Amino acid sequence: MTASSSFLPFTQSPPPKEGRVKPSHIFQDRQLKRIIIAFVGFIAFYLFVLPALQQDNNSAVPKYDTLRAPSSPLSVDAKAREVPTRDHRIEYQGAVGRQGNEVPPPPKKPSKAEIAVGVVEAQIPPAHAEYAPSSPQKQTQAQSGSQPQADKDLVNGPLRDLLDMLPDEFRMRELLRPIKSSGTERMREYGLRARVYRKMLEAWERVHFASAPSSSNDKDNSGIVIRNDITKIIKHNSPDLLHTYDDMTAFLPRFSNLLFPWTAPFHPSHASLHASLATGGRGIVLTAGDNQAPFLLTGIKVLRELGCELPVEVMYLGDDDLGEDWREKLEELEGVVTRDMARMVSDRGWKLAGWAGKPFAILLSSFRECIFIDADSLFFKDPTILFEDKGYKEKGALFFKDRLIFPESKKKFLQEILPKPLSPQVKSSRFWTGASGHMQESGVLVIDKFKHFVALLMVTRLNGPDRDGSGEGDDKIVGVYDLVYGDKETFWLGWELVGDVGYAWMEGGQGIMGIVRAKERGSVKEEIDKEKLEKAIGGPKGYDEKGGEDVDDSDHEHDGHEDAKDKDEKEEERAEKEEHALRKRAPAAGGPHTICSPQLLHLDRDETPLWFNGWLAPNKFDDVPTPAAALSPSRKSALHFDSWLKEPGEWELLDSNICCLTSEERTEFTMGEKEVLGMMIRVAKEVEAWKG
Repeated sequence: MTASSSFLPFTQSPPPKEGRVKPSHIFQDRQLKRIIIAFVGFIAFYLFVLPALQQDNNSAVPKYDTLRAPSSPLSVDAKAREVPTRDHRIEYQGAVGRQGNEVPPPPKKPSKAEIAVGVVEAQIPPAHAEYAPSSPQKQTQAQSGSQPQADKDLVNGPLRDLLDMLPDEFRMRELLRPIKSSGTERMREYGLRARVYRKMLEAWERVHFASAPSSSNDKDNSGIVIRNDITKIIKHNSPDLLHTYDDMTAFLPRFSNLLFPWTAPFHPSHASLHASLATGGRGIVLTAGDNQAPFLLTGIKVLRELGCELPVEVMYLGDDDLGEDWREKLEELEGVVTRDMARMVSDRGWKLAGWAGKPFAILLSSFRECIFIDADSLFFKDPTILFEDKGYKEKGALFFKDRLIFPESKKKFLQEILPKPLSPQVKSSRFWTGASGHMQESGVLVIDKFKHFVALLMVTRLNGPDRDGSGEGDDKIVGVYDLVYGDKETFWLGWELVGDVGYAWMEGGQGIMGIVRAKERGSVKEEIDKEKLEKAIGGPKGYDEKGGEDVDDSDHEHDGHEDAKDKDEKEEERAEKEEHALRKRAPAAGGPHTICSPQLLHLDRDETPLWFNGWLAPNKFDDVPTPAAALSPSRKSALHFDSWLKEPGEWELLDSNICCLTSEERTEFTMGEKEVLGMMIRVAKEVEAWKG
C-alpha cells in the first residue's frame, strides 16, 4: 500500500456525529503543556513582577503616616483638600513629597450626610461639663474605613444610652400630664420633671451635637451643628432601633413644650437655642423701661470710663416699655444695642413684666457668658474681672448674697420644694440654718448660659407662668412670688430644682455706704424721724464730682493760687493724700457706728468695694430721679458718701427701702474710690439723670 493509500475514501471510518470527536493522544499532550505554561507564568508574575511594580509606586511618594510628625502643621493646600469627618480619634497625618512639599493622603469621598450637616468633628460634651470644640486648625482626618466604625460606636454608645431613657407608656403619660397643683407642690413637681428632661436633653445632644468651625476669627472657638443623619446611620447599622428612636424624637419635644414652651417659635427647639449659645462670647445684659433709662445711660457711661469694653445688650418688652427716643439715645453709645424681648417670648396665658424679665433677658441675649447688671447698680471696678473670679471659673455661675437681715428658718420650705438628695449648698444656706430669710441679691449675676442651660430655663419658669398667685379659698393658686421675695431667690433655687449645683457665692461680703454717725445702742428707727433722715444720709458739705472730696465755697477763693502751684508739688500733695486715705482704710475703732442709706455695698474677695445697688439717690423709687431728697436744706450739695460698714452688724429697715447698719468697725473710702463716686455723679448730671 502506497503512502497515499491511507487517504483513500474507502480506508476512512465514517465521520462521527457532531460533538462526539474523541481527542487524540497528541491533542491531549498539547493542551496539558499550555496549562502548565500558563500556571508557571502566573506564579512568576505574582512572585516577581507585581512586588516590583508596588515598590516603584511606593518609592514615588513615601508613606505619610511614617514620615510626618503628628504635630507638624498642615499647609494651606493640604487643609483645603481635607475632607470633613466626624472621627475625632485619629490625628491627621500629612505627607512630605520628594521636594519637601506637603502631600495630603488620598481623599475620602464624603457622604451625603456629611456634606449636608457640614460635620468636621464629633466632639460631644459630657454631662455637667463645658462644651469645648477643638480649633478648626486641629480638625481630624478619617482614615479609610474609620467612618463606618465611628457610626457603629455612635449607635452602640450615646444612641443606646439615649434610647434607654425612653419611658414606658405609663411613665410617659405621667411625665406629660399637666401639673394642676400650686405653691411648693408645684415647684417640686416641676423640679422632678426638669431633672428628667435635663438628663434626656444632655443625652440627645451627645448624639446630635457636632462641632463646626466658627465664623469668627477666633480659631479656638467652634460652633455647633445639629446632625440630621442619625436616621440613616441607624438604618445602616441597627435597623431594629429605628422605631425606638422615632418614639424618642416624638416624645422629647412634647416634654419640653410642657416644661418650657415660651422660647418657641422664635427658637425652633431648646437644642437649637442651646447650640446657638456656644460661640456667643461675653457681654453685659441690662433691662430697663422708660423710667430706668436715665439709670442705664449713667451706668453704661460709668462702665466705659472704668475701662470696660464688653458689648452691651439692653433687653426691653415692647415700645410701651422702652420708647424709641430712649432706644436711640442708648444705641448712640459705643457697643450698645437694644433688643425687644416681647418678640422672643410667647407669654400666652400670662404676662411677662417687671422683675420677671431678668432671667428671660439673660437667656435670650446673644452672649454665652454674660454679666447681668440691674439698672440701679453701679461698679467701682471694671466688671470684666468677674469672669476671672475663681468661683466663676470653677462653677460657671457667680451669685451675690443679700443683707444678713431678718432671721428666719425656711428649712421646711426647702424640704418641700427640692427633690432629694439635698446638696451641701442647700444645707449650708441661710434658709436652712435660719440665719436669714434672704439669701441672694440678684442685682448682679455672672452666668455661663451654655453650661447651665436647663437651670436657666427653670428660673424663667419660676418668673413666668408660675410667678403670680390668684384666687381665694379652695380656688387659691399660690405663686412663686408668694413664697419668696420677687426674682431674688429664684436663681439659686432654680439651679437646685434641676439638680445643678454648679454655682458659687462671692465671699467678699456685703455692707452699707454713706455718712457715718456714732450712736448709742438702741433702735435706729426710734432715733431717726423723717425730718432727720435727710441729714443722716446727706451731710452738710458738698460732694465734688471731680475728685470726691468735701468742698465749701471758701475753697474756690483760692483757685488762682492753685493754678500757680508747681506740677511736682501737686503730685506730691496728691500722693500724701492717697497715703493718708490708705492708712484710714484700716477699720476705725470707737464704735458702734451707724450708716443709714438704701445702698447695699458688695465687696470683692479682697474686701474692697466692688459694686453697689440702690443707685446714687436716697430713694430710687421717686417719680423723677433727683438728688434733691439727699440735699442739705440749701439744696446745693449732692448725695455724699465718705465711709462704709461691713457685716456682721445689726440691720434695721426704715421706710423707702432705707436700711441702717450698726457695726463696731468702719472704713473710709480711698481717694481713688471717692474719685469714682464723683465721676458717677458727674455722668449722672451730664445725662440728666438728676434734675434740680
